[in-house]
Amino acid sequence: MSAKNVEHKFIVPNSVEIRDYQVNLANQAKNENCLIILPTGLGKTVVALHVIADYLTKGNGGVLFLAPT
Repeated sequence: MSAKNVEHKFIVPNSVEIRDYQVNLANQAKNENCLIILPTGLGKTVVALHVIADYLTKGNGGVLFLAPT
């Protein structure tokens, strides 16, 4: 699994790495409602960040991201 840096105007350069399977999940999530279930440490937050950044680029409104702690 090779990781590459996310390049997006809403994400600080070289701050987030994304793997191919995360890109695939993010692309699916952009096109339909979905629930992403992955074990701890496999990048659910990175997938969400990718989807959120694309959503914000479209100018459709804001985003509220909640995470239980």
